[in-house]
Amino acid sequence: MPTANLVATADPGSRSSNFTANLVPTADLVPTPAPEPAPIVSPEPTRAAAAAPAAIDGDRATPLAEARDLFATEPASSGGRWKVAVALGVVLVLLAVAAGPIARQFRTAPAAVPTGTLVVTTPHPGTTVVLDGRGLGTTPLSATVTAGPHTLELLSAGIVKTVPLTITGGARVEQYIEMPAAAPTAAPPASPTVAAAPPADRATAAPGTTAPGTPGPLPASASVPAPPPPAAGWLAVQSPIELVVESDGRSIGSSGTGRLALPPGTHELTLRNDSLGYRTTRTVTVTSGRSASVVVEVPNGLAAVNALPWAEVWIDGARVGETPIGNFSLPIGTHEVVLRHPDHGEQRHTVTVTTAAVARLSADLR
Repeated sequence: MPTANLVATADPGSRSSNFTANLVPTADLVPTPAPEPAPIVSPEPTRAAAAAPAAIDGDRATPLAEARDLFATEPASSGGRWKVAVALGVVLVLLAVAAGPIARQFRTAPAAVPTGTLVVTTPHPGTTVVLDGRGLGTTPLSATVTAGPHTLELLSAGIVKTVPLTITGGARVEQYIEMPAAAPTAAPPASPTVAAAPPADRATAAPGTTAPGTPGPLPASASVPAPPPPAAGWLAVQSPIELVVESDGRSIGSSGTGRLALPPGTHELTLRNDSLGYRTTRTVTVTSGRSASVVVEVPNGLAAVNALPWAEVWIDGARVGETPIGNFSLPIGTHEVVLRHPDHGEQRHTVTVTTAAVARLSADLR
């Protein structure tokens, strides 16, 4: 059925608002073409993909490049996140494997303990050498020991000498120590030989007699062994000066060598220093396996000090006055004297005070 459209027209030259309505058949109208569909535009790439540089061929084969591509191309979905996590795990494992050899190259090897050489000799070979309580052998001896302070002990003929020493890394330390010869080791007595019992068919001797072939009674010396000697004791002499120690008229060492071995009992000691003119005697009782001590207080001597033009006097670190100083009392032995002048500086000297005469010191500081 034909249809009509209502068309309104107006006269542009007329000022009145008169419209004319005409019915126009639809067949006379020009058909309007249908609009074309809008083109489909793909979404813009993500910011990470736009920022990621193009990988070169060598980089495309590495796990790091694969992980970067996943970040750039995978959508934000559960599957994409899972692939990214797997790629990151592979990268971390490869980095850990590659870091192992590098870490081993920078691993510091443990520092070697420095050592030195200790050589010990004595006039007579065979002296027992003990270092820090551990036996090293007998003299002459050469051993490698760790660097640092040590305590050396020598034992021979019942005498023990103790020597403190310090070993420096790479150095050679030689100690020559006077020790008596070691006592010769007595051979054990031969065991007495007892003849076998006679056969049963041999005639038995009458009471009070000895059957033929039967040995006589053993001597008493062969049946009773000699008792062992008692264990030695120790003697320690404490003195501000070096003293020779004699026991019962026999020299056993000096006060500077540490403990001295003595047999148990009471002993008369002579302590002397001939260069300082000092000599004294003591009585000491030594117990087996224990140590006895003797403390020595030395007497005083006199010293006189003078200097030109003058000086302050310091003796063993203590100020004693200004020169001249005469007849100043000091314990016998060596002392350090320092002379100081405000314009002429200072001088250091060593004086030895004895019991025989006044020790005199004169110095010119000009």
